[in-house]
Amino acid sequence: MIREATKEDLNRLISLYREYDLYENELDKGVEIDSIVEIKKRTLKFLKNKKVRIFVIEEYGEILGMVDWSIDKKNGEKRGVLNNIIINKKARGKRYGTQLVDFLIDYFKNKKCVKVYSFVRGKNIKAQKFWKDYGFNLSVNGYHMDKKL
Repeated sequence: MIREATKEDLNRLISLYREYDLYENELDKGVEIDSIVEIKKRTLKFLKNKKVRIFVIEEYGEILGMVDWSIDKKNGEKRGVLNNIIINKKARGKRYGTQLVDFLIDYFKNKKCVKVYSFVRGKNIKAQKFWKDYGFNLSVNGYHMDKKL
Protein backbone atom coordinates (compact mmCIF):
# COMPACT_ATOMS: atom_id res chain seq x y z
CA MET A 1 0.00 0.00 0.00
CA ILE A 2 1.22 3.51 -0.81
CA ARG A 3 0.08 6.38 1.39
CA GLU A 4 1.17 9.80 2.57
CA ALA A 5 3.53 9.71 5.55
CA THR A 6 2.38 10.96 8.94
CA LYS A 7 4.14 12.06 12.11
CA GLU A 8 3.62 8.53 13.44
CA ASP A 9 6.06 7.37 10.73
CA LEU A 10 8.81 9.74 11.89
CA ASN A 11 11.19 7.19 13.45
CA ARG A 12 10.98 4.84 10.47
CA LEU A 13 11.52 7.73 8.03
CA ILE A 14 14.58 8.85 10.00
CA SER A 15 15.90 5.30 9.82
CA LEU A 16 15.41 5.20 6.02
CA TYR A 17 17.11 8.58 5.50
CA ARG A 18 20.01 7.45 7.69
CA GLU A 19 20.34 4.16 5.79
CA TYR A 20 20.36 6.15 2.53
CA ASP A 21 23.11 8.51 3.77
CA LEU A 22 25.28 5.56 4.84
CA TYR A 23 24.75 3.80 1.49
CA GLU A 24 25.61 6.92 -0.52
CA ASN A 25 28.67 7.45 1.66
CA GLU A 26 29.83 3.88 0.94
CA LEU A 27 29.67 4.69 -2.78
CA ASP A 28 31.27 8.12 -2.46
CA LYS A 29 33.17 9.09 0.68
CA GLY A 30 32.56 12.75 -0.22
CA VAL A 31 28.88 12.38 0.67
CA GLU A 32 28.23 13.76 4.13
CA ILE A 33 26.32 11.68 6.64
CA ASP A 34 23.72 13.86 8.34
CA SER A 35 23.24 13.54 12.08
CA ILE A 36 20.04 11.99 13.40
CA VAL A 37 19.11 15.43 14.78
CA GLU A 38 19.50 17.02 11.31
CA ILE A 39 17.51 14.22 9.67
CA LYS A 40 14.74 14.52 12.25
CA LYS A 41 14.54 18.30 11.86
CA ARG A 42 14.35 18.07 8.05
CA THR A 43 11.78 15.26 8.13
CA LEU A 44 9.55 17.10 10.59
CA LYS A 45 9.73 20.16 8.33
CA PHE A 46 8.58 18.04 5.36
CA LEU A 47 5.73 16.54 7.37
CA LYS A 48 4.54 19.96 8.56
CA ASN A 49 4.87 22.37 5.64
CA LYS A 50 3.54 20.20 2.81
CA LYS A 51 5.78 21.91 0.22
CA VAL A 52 7.87 18.75 0.17
CA ARG A 53 5.68 15.73 0.77
CA ILE A 54 6.46 12.12 1.57
CA PHE A 55 4.75 8.96 0.39
CA VAL A 56 5.60 5.59 1.92
CA ILE A 57 5.12 2.07 0.65
CA GLU A 58 4.25 -0.50 3.28
CA GLU A 59 3.32 -4.12 3.52
CA TYR A 60 1.77 -5.74 6.60
CA GLY A 61 2.26 -2.49 8.52
CA GLU A 62 5.99 -2.31 7.79
CA ILE A 63 7.33 0.69 5.85
CA LEU A 64 9.61 -0.69 3.14
CA GLY A 65 10.42 2.53 1.33
CA MET A 66 9.59 6.15 0.79
CA VAL A 67 9.81 8.99 -1.68
CA ASP A 68 9.91 12.69 -0.89
CA TRP A 69 8.78 14.98 -3.67
CA SER A 70 7.45 18.37 -4.63
CA ILE A 71 5.84 20.20 -7.53
CA ASP A 72 7.34 23.40 -8.87
CA LYS A 73 6.74 25.72 -11.80
CA LYS A 74 9.18 26.84 -14.47
CA ASN A 75 8.15 29.04 -17.37
CA GLY A 76 4.53 28.55 -16.35
CA GLU A 77 4.72 24.75 -16.55
CA LYS A 78 4.24 22.45 -13.58
CA ARG A 79 7.05 19.96 -12.96
CA GLY A 80 7.17 17.05 -10.57
CA VAL A 81 10.40 16.69 -8.60
CA LEU A 82 11.47 13.38 -7.05
CA ASN A 83 13.91 14.46 -4.36
CA ASN A 84 14.74 11.13 -2.72
CA ILE A 85 13.49 7.63 -3.24
CA ILE A 86 14.70 5.21 -0.60
CA ILE A 87 13.97 1.51 -0.35
CA ASN A 88 14.96 -0.43 2.75
CA LYS A 89 18.01 -2.58 2.06
CA LYS A 90 16.15 -5.85 2.64
CA ALA A 91 13.33 -4.79 0.28
CA ARG A 92 15.49 -3.76 -2.69
CA GLY A 93 15.10 -5.61 -5.96
CA LYS A 94 11.46 -6.47 -5.23
CA ARG A 95 9.90 -3.69 -7.36
CA TYR A 96 8.88 -1.42 -4.46
CA GLY A 97 10.82 1.45 -6.02
CA THR A 98 9.05 0.92 -9.33
CA GLN A 99 5.67 0.90 -7.57
CA LEU A 100 6.48 4.19 -5.84
CA VAL A 101 7.65 5.84 -9.06
CA ASP A 102 4.62 4.55 -11.02
CA PHE A 103 2.32 5.91 -8.32
CA LEU A 104 4.03 9.28 -8.22
CA ILE A 105 4.19 9.69 -12.00
CA ASP A 106 0.44 9.04 -12.18
CA TYR A 107 -0.01 11.58 -9.37
CA PHE A 108 2.07 14.16 -11.28
CA LYS A 109 0.07 13.54 -14.47
CA ASN A 110 -3.18 14.08 -12.56
CA LYS A 111 -1.75 17.35 -11.25
CA LYS A 112 -1.03 18.41 -14.88
CA CYS A 113 2.75 18.28 -14.58
CA VAL A 114 4.48 18.19 -17.98
CA LYS A 115 7.79 16.77 -16.82
CA VAL A 116 9.32 14.97 -13.87
CA TYR A 117 12.84 15.62 -12.61
CA SER A 118 15.10 13.77 -10.26
CA PHE A 119 18.72 13.53 -9.24
CA VAL A 120 21.17 10.68 -8.74
CA ARG A 121 24.77 10.72 -7.62
CA GLY A 122 27.29 9.91 -10.32
CA LYS A 123 28.74 6.96 -8.41
CA ASN A 124 25.36 5.32 -7.80
CA ILE A 125 25.43 3.12 -10.91
CA LYS A 126 22.50 0.92 -9.76
CA ALA A 127 20.26 3.97 -9.34
CA GLN A 128 21.35 5.38 -12.69
CA LYS A 129 20.42 2.07 -14.36
CA PHE A 130 17.04 2.06 -12.59
CA TRP A 131 16.22 5.56 -13.85
CA LYS A 132 17.53 4.91 -17.36
CA ASP A 133 15.51 1.67 -17.61
CA TYR A 134 12.49 3.65 -16.44
CA GLY A 135 12.90 6.03 -19.39
CA PHE A 136 14.55 9.01 -17.74
CA ASN A 137 17.13 11.01 -19.66
CA LEU A 138 20.31 11.34 -17.62
CA SER A 139 22.57 14.36 -18.01
CA VAL A 140 26.16 13.95 -19.13
CA ASN A 141 27.47 13.81 -15.57
CA GLY A 142 24.65 11.45 -14.53
CA TYR A 143 23.38 13.70 -11.75
CA HIS A 144 20.33 15.41 -13.25
CA MET A 145 17.62 13.53 -15.10
CA ASP A 146 14.17 14.15 -16.48
CA LYS A 147 11.27 12.53 -18.26
CA LYS A 148 8.40 14.09 -20.20
CA LEU A 149 4.96 13.04 -19.03
